[in-house]
Amino acid sequence: MALNQLLRSRLGVVALFVACGMSFATWASRLVLIRQTLGVTPAAMGALLLIVSAGSMCAMPTTGTLVDRFGLRRVLAGFGSVMVLGLLGAGLAVVAGSVLAVAISLAIFGAGVGGTDVTMNLAGAGVERRLGRSVMPQFHAGYSIGTVAAAGVGVTMAGIGVPLMAHFGLVAALATGLLAWGWRGLEPTRGTASQATANDGAAGPSAVAGGGPDAGGGLDAGGGLDGEAGAEGALDGEAGAAGPSAVAGGGLDAGGGLDGEAGAEGAPEGEGAPEGAAPGGGRVSGLAVWREGRTWLIGLVVLAMSLAEGAADDWLASGLVEGFGVAESSGIAGLALFLVAMTAMRVAGTGLVNRWGPVRAARLSAALAVVGLVIYAFSPWLVLSMIGAAIWGTGAALGFPLGMSAAGADPVRAAQRTSMVATIAYGAFLAGPPLLGALAQAIGFRHALACVIVPMVVAAILAPVLASGQDRRTRPDQ
Repeated sequence: MALNQLLRSRLGVVALFVACGMSFATWASRLVLIRQTLGVTPAAMGALLLIVSAGSMCAMPTTGTLVDRFGLRRVLAGFGSVMVLGLLGAGLAVVAGSVLAVAISLAIFGAGVGGTDVTMNLAGAGVERRLGRSVMPQFHAGYSIGTVAAAGVGVTMAGIGVPLMAHFGLVAALATGLLAWGWRGLEPTRGTASQATANDGAAGPSAVAGGGPDAGGGLDAGGGLDGEAGAEGALDGEAGAAGPSAVAGGGLDAGGGLDGEAGAEGAPEGEGAPEGAAPGGGRVSGLAVWREGRTWLIGLVVLAMSLAEGAADDWLASGLVEGFGVAESSGIAGLALFLVAMTAMRVAGTGLVNRWGPVRAARLSAALAVVGLVIYAFSPWLVLSMIGAAIWGTGAALGFPLGMSAAGADPVRAAQRTSMVATIAYGAFLAGPPLLGALAQAIGFRHALACVIVPMVVAAILAPVLASGQDRRTRPDQ
C-alpha cells in the first residue's frame, strides 16, 4: 500500500511540473506575436518579462513560511490557481492592446509561477527523501515535457493563425486538470508542514519496505511528502553508518543536516514537533537560512544555470528570427529543439547524477552549455545554429534540479531553504531579460545571448557546493 501511495505521489509531482512548464512556455512561445501586437521594442518587451520575474520573486521568499503555516497542499492549490488566472489575464490584455493591463497580469502570473515552483520542488524533495536517491531531474523533465508540449502547440497555433486567447484558453484548461490531478496525489499532512518535516527522524525503514501507513513511520508518519525521510536516510547521505536505523533513532536531522550538524533527539513516532521546530530545539526562522553561506552559494549556482535556461525561453526564438530572417514558426522550432534536448537530458540525468555525483554532473552541464552557446551565437547557418541550441539545452538541463535537491535535502529546513534558493535563482529572470534585451538592440539577439557563457563558468567553479555531505567527505578532489 505504501509503495502504491509513493508511486501515486511521484506521478502527481510530475504532473505538477508538467502543468507549470506548460503554462510558462505558452507565454514564451508566442513572444514574437505578442511583441508585434503590442508594438513594443525589444527593450520594452524585456521590461515586461522582468515583471514576470518580479512577481515570482515577491512570492517566493514567503512561500516557505506559508507552507510551514498552512501546509503544502493548500499553498500549492492557491498559487496554482493564481498562475492559471494570470496567464488568461495576460492573454486578454494583449488582445485588448493595453500594455499596462499586460504588466499587471504578468505580475500576477509571475507570483503564481513562483509559488507553484517552490511548492512543487518541496514535494519533489520529499519524494527523493522517501526513495533515498536522486529523482529530481526526472521531475524537472516533467517541466521540460510541459514546455516542449507548449512549444509544439505554439508552433501549430502560430502556423495556422489561431487567435491568442483560444490558444491560451486551451492551455489553461489542460494546466488546471494537471494541477488538480497532481494535487490529489500528494499525501495530506498531519499538522503543519513544520511538524511534518520535524518528524522525518522518526520514519523507519518499513516506510518503504512493507510497513503500513502508520507502522514504523509509514507514509502518514511525519505528515506527508514534505516530511518524509527516505529508507536510506536523508538524500545528503548524512545518516549514520547504521543506515535506516540511524534514521529511526536519530534526531531531527537524522544524523546530520545539510551542513553536517548533529540532530537533536527525534520526536516520538506519530507525534508532531512544535511548529517551526529546528534541530536544536529552537524555531526555524524564515530569515535564519539567509545567513547560511552554503545555501547562498547553492543559490548562485542555480542562478547561473537558470540564466542559461531563461535566456533561451525568452530570446532564442527571436534570435533565430532576427539573425536569419525566418518566420516565427522557425524560431519556435529552434526553441522546441532546445526544450527537447533539455527534456532528454533530464530523463537520462537521474542515472548520471547517481553514478557521477552532483558536482561532476553540474560541471559537464556547464561545459555543454558553453559549447552550445558558442555554436548558436556565431554559426552562419540556421541548421547549425539550431544544433547549437540543442547542445545548449542539454547543458542547461541539470543545474536547477541539482540545486533544488541540495536545498531540500534537510527536511526540517527544506521549505525555507528551497524558497531562498528559488528566490536567488529567479534573480536570473529578473536581471537577464532587460539586460539581454537592451544589449540585443546594439549587437543582435544571438550575440547578446553569448554573454550567458560567463555565468556558466561561474557555475562550474562553484559546483562543489552541490555535493552531499558524503560526497564532500569521500570526493575531496571535486
